[in-house]
Amino acid sequence: MKKYWKPIILFAIILVTFSIYYVYGALAKEELPELELVTVSDKNNIAENITIEGNYENGRMSWNEFKLTAQDMMDYSDLGYLERLNNSYSHVNTAKLIEDYRGFMRGKNERELLYEDEGRVVYVGPYSQGKGKNKFEVAILDKVKNEEKDVTVKIAEEAGFEYMYIEEIQAAGDKIYVFTSNYYRDGEQLRVYEIDINEEKITDQKTLEILPADSYYSILNNFGNIKEEPYLVYKVEENKWDEETGEGEVISLEVKSYHVQSGEQRTITLPPEWDKNIDANNMYDVHSSNHYVIKDEFIYFIIHVEDRIDIYPYHLEKNELGEVRHIPLEPTVSEGVVGYFAAGEDFSFISSVGENGSNQRKLFIIDLDNAEIQYEGDIKITNANREMLPYLIEFNDVYID
Repeated sequence: MKKYWKPIILFAIILVTFSIYYVYGALAKEELPELELVTVSDKNNIAENITIEGNYENGRMSWNEFKLTAQDMMDYSDLGYLERLNNSYSHVNTAKLIEDYRGFMRGKNERELLYEDEGRVVYVGPYSQGKGKNKFEVAILDKVKNEEKDVTVKIAEEAGFEYMYIEEIQAAGDKIYVFTSNYYRDGEQLRVYEIDINEEKITDQKTLEILPADSYYSILNNFGNIKEEPYLVYKVEENKWDEETGEGEVISLEVKSYHVQSGEQRTITLPPEWDKNIDANNMYDVHSSNHYVIKDEFIYFIIHVEDRIDIYPYHLEKNELGEVRHIPLEPTVSEGVVGYFAAGEDFSFISSVGENGSNQRKLFIIDLDNAEIQYEGDIKITNANREMLPYLIEFNDVYID
């Protein structure tokens, strides 16, 4: 019997440890807040397709992530260890692909490396590579035939090349377009590589931008989208920095479009009221009052001005800026805005108003085509103890599936 006492004690310690872990987790959960999304108005019946992601401070100096829909709230702290490892934090569109095509999607959860249309899913990797690697790994899933094709495409070596990373994937017919940031000893470039699937090689490459010092670019297309987009839209900023304060000022701003199939590149006319120093750095810049949304052949310039939201539609094919349209806001709603989000092909914002004071938020989703609020919902915080302060709950993104 003595020879078994060590494994018995070890098993007992493991059992007690797991018991304490789960009991503590269950007790801690009783103190955590619950959120509920309640529809107030819904003109286009989109409530069932809305997903809100965020996080909250759980009272133990750490943050819990959550996902909120009209049906329920998913608290990531409720997920098992393996569930968290298995892409639980994937973007909603990527998660859908993982659910539908688990075999093909194994190890392919980076949104910017994926493209999907009705007949196929395309993956191009790796996300980043340095000098000496020089290749794209391409995987294509035929969704109809359930067949996979894997191709390795060589990239020609270049003098002074250091490394690259992939920004965006698009496809049309037998062509795949890979947009990359390339870094060289003397600067950075925005590139696009055209891959012919049948020939299994790069058949064309273009340099869209060569960035001077103190300049950078940002792709403005909706980060969550993995569908076909006819245009890639990006901005290029040149900054001037104060050496004493370390603060920067935007001295020039250009917004440009690139038609994926034709390769035509244009400079876009900005609205006269557009302030280049406060526009969104990217789609996740939730605190900026100026935003861009790209939808089909339009780019919408969105400006929050006092008690209204101004929308300027710009037709990318016609290269034409349309007339401004206004959406009036209640003063309390306008003053309480805590975040702006590109909700798929729409635009949304969250305001800290409501019948429960600062313990409630309101979600508004704008129909950009018709310049009107198409959805209003209350985000109610329940089951929060008195120490759970409202500002400890943050909203990171809004999706419309």
